[in-house]
Amino acid sequence: MNRIEEWLEFYKDNKKATNQIKKNALKYGNEIYNDSNLKVVNNAFVAQYLYLPLGFNELIIKKIAQCFLNYLRLKNLDIANYYVVLATNDYQNPIKKQILSYLKEVLQSSKLKVLEFENNNNSSYSFLQYSILKMENVDYAFFIDDFLIEQKYFALNILACQNPELQQEIISYIQKQINDLYFEDISDFHDDSIKINTSKLINEYINDILNFKFNKNANRIIKLGIIPNKSNKHLIRKALGRDDISYQFLHTQINNKQNKIISWHQKFDYIIHFLNDDQSIKIFAPEKKGLKTIYKSIEFSNLLAIYLNFIYTNKSKNENSIKIENLIYSFGTNNFLLNFIAKKMDLNQKELKLLKNEKAFNIPNLLYLDEEQKFFITNPKIKEFDQLLQAVILVDMLNYYKTQNMNITNLENDLEQEINITNLSKFEIKSLNTNLDHFKTKLFAQTELAKLNYNELIDLSKYQNETEKFVAKYEFEEEEWLVIKQDLVNERLVFFVNETKKTKNNISNRLQKFFLRFLNKFNFNFSLD
Repeated sequence: MNRIEEWLEFYKDNKKATNQIKKNALKYGNEIYNDSNLKVVNNAFVAQYLYLPLGFNELIIKKIAQCFLNYLRLKNLDIANYYVVLATNDYQNPIKKQILSYLKEVLQSSKLKVLEFENNNNSSYSFLQYSILKMENVDYAFFIDDFLIEQKYFALNILACQNPELQQEIISYIQKQINDLYFEDISDFHDDSIKINTSKLINEYINDILNFKFNKNANRIIKLGIIPNKSNKHLIRKALGRDDISYQFLHTQINNKQNKIISWHQKFDYIIHFLNDDQSIKIFAPEKKGLKTIYKSIEFSNLLAIYLNFIYTNKSKNENSIKIENLIYSFGTNNFLLNFIAKKMDLNQKELKLLKNEKAFNIPNLLYLDEEQKFFITNPKIKEFDQLLQAVILVDMLNYYKTQNMNITNLENDLEQEINITNLSKFEIKSLNTNLDHFKTKLFAQTELAKLNYNELIDLSKYQNETEKFVAKYEFEEEEWLVIKQDLVNERLVFFVNETKKTKNNISNRLQKFFLRFLNKFNFNFSLD
């Protein structure tokens, strides 16, 4: 049986699938079904749901699960004594739910103990990692989340919970063996999974996060608007309710170009947006009040500088609150401001490394701030970028200042008495990854940018990983700079511009226009986001 025959035989009772397979074969040739070349990013399989070997579908998912079982048997492991968790950030998504079902059918055929969160509770990657840490006996986990939401790409993560360094080995084994499997080699079995006591884990998770607050028993008078994402609405509700925070969930549109939110009638001290990446948050403060209130995004470097200043100038009454002794911040943050705060607090400033998770550092009492609106603080409980932890820590600070009749504008003004507060802005231009070297060569040959003379050009290309690559930093006048990064996943060039308030974003606007023209000369596939 050749491969196209295998696919048609496997899907013979699925008319929609067989029709699509025949169309694909007619369009691309039968050989398109010969090999499975699933894309791998950060040790996760990444694909759209397609009836093709490079997509997620019932046949490919079941082959992945069977290859995983074959790997365990190859290691002579007693599979019956092993536990594997299946989870997703969105059980309401029928594709994600179906993928988990396909995995479960194959994994249960081996007597492997399959666990799922009770009541089909959604899980962020961070909450999954927390749960694995608490349960202790989990050996492996499969986690389905989003990779590129607009393009409907999903990511299938396979975690080796007791021995994380095996994850790459498992993925590589599956990549090599999947093309040797035929559907007759797959065993499946339909049975109920073991349900995890999610309520108990959530309670422990919320308790641990709330224990990190600086002011444990402060009077809660802050009022928040919350824009949740799919994975954490139930967690936010429990955390804010237990902390006695007044809040309201919002379904509102955000002007991403201006980083503004318009709210009619409701009045909030701040609005918190939990981004769909499950890692980042944005906090918005009122800029213009009236019947229509406009909320503007607070620059994250400013927010973290204020937080560091807050814990430096106040004494915590909570012995469990997070201690910070080391600081790392990315190139796309306000380095001048953070360097000033670090020296004021006598923090150790470590060399920047591209952070995927805390394992890249293993530095105690570390605060890491990156350019994509997220920060990480090393602690024994939470091992990933965690939106809820970030929100709780910052809301605790903002609530304290509200009890002192101070808002973010007051706090920035106070900080500005010690150091100039600058404007940090960001814009993106779509581009092809294949053009990056050509772009860099031409860029480095420029003696000025947008008729702006630069004092120093720093090559940042050594700072890269699978998903992003820094290109360069241009330093203009004091406190004025440009950092360029390539987003390899979305094929975008990302520009971070820092300038003084007196220029009123003029430098950023000039650079946007310049790079649109500059990239157009080299036939980039581009558009401004």
